[in-house]
Amino acid sequence: VGQEAIVVGKPSGRFMDQVVDRYKLDRSRTLMVGDRLDTDIAFGNRNGVQTCLVLSGVSSQAEVDLLQGSDERIPNYVRADLQGLLLS
Repeated sequence: VGQEAIVVGKPSGRFMDQVVDRYKLDRSRTLMVGDRLDTDIAFGNRNGVQTCLVLSGVSSQAEVDLLQGSDERIPNYVRADLQGLLLS
């Protein structure tokens, strides 16, 4: 009551700032892995980390193929699943 709510979930930058600060991460050596282009991948790209979309969830390769230019939903990497990420 009488206080303003602060959003700290994806894709808010505050959430990434908290994670980076708490675990002393180097953003240039951090990888955001997720299955949603509009939250996980956009979150990583907005916050200066590499991104990897795994196709075992919500978003598809067809959706990635439609993205163009500087769209914040374009992942740096795409893998079929987490196993594909770990083996690459």
